[in-house]
Amino acid sequence: MADPLPEALTAFIVLAFNITELASSAGLLAGIAAVLLLLLCSAAASGSETAFFSLSPSQLNEIRNSKTNSHKRIINLLETPKRLLATILIANNLVNVGIVIISSFLVNNYLDFSHNPLLGFLFQVVIITSILLLLGEILPKVMATRNPVKIATVMSLPLSIAQKILYPFSKLLVNSTRFI
Repeated sequence: MADPLPEALTAFIVLAFNITELASSAGLLAGIAAVLLLLLCSAAASGSETAFFSLSPSQLNEIRNSKTNSHKRIINLLETPKRLLATILIANNLVNVGIVIISSFLVNNYLDFSHNPLLGFLFQVVIITSILLLLGEILPKVMATRNPVKIATVMSLPLSIAQKILYPFSKLLVNSTRFI
């Protein structure tokens, strides 16, 4: 008859390894999900910047004549364009910093570049920057130039909320530009 202790120990080791592996993959998936969510937020901020500031006079007249809450918010946001721009830029920069931090953490913890740190650095800089520029900046701005009213309408509520949250920072930014 086999000794039950080694079997129990073996089962415990296998279970511990599986839990560690599961936690590791859950961390990886959570990190990837966070980067994707932040990338979506970056795209929304970049697109909204272009959308709000590329509304034509005729589109603005249509929005002014509309009675919808989102159109009222658009007009309200555009009444202080410097504050709106400062809010968008601050929010976008915070999101982009979050993307860089989380993606660096993921690369450092899940990819092994110990044999070639320069390759690891280049991977982080080139790949992450390219993804951020393409998906978080360029494509959203192209889409926003084609549909500025739609993008501004969708983003009016999130930007109104962000403007309230980031008010001290946007006020500081706007006032510092006046000083300079």
